[in-house]
Amino acid sequence: MTTSGVSRKSRVANDTGLYETLLRFWQKSYAGDYLGLILLLAAYLAIQFLGEPFHRMFRLDDPRIQYPHAEVERVSVCTSRERSEIGRKM
Repeated sequence: MTTSGVSRKSRVANDTGLYETLLRFWQKSYAGDYLGLILLLAAYLAIQFLGEPFHRMFRLDDPRIQYPHAEVERVSVCTSRERSEIGRKM
């Protein structure tokens, strides 16, 4: 009880101003969650439409960086099959 004899809860319930109404709405609803969702969505859309994508500095068909083809195989086909079978069993 306050000094005037009216409790705080009843005083808040009797407040009918715009600020009090919005404060009560903010505290008793999911308004904060919706506002956060809208802000995240706006940030995502801003990045999607205004952001500059990263462009690679090389091409995949550049012969300078391609792995060279071996004329002589260092591992025979039989050995590679045996090793792949051992790997599957583990």
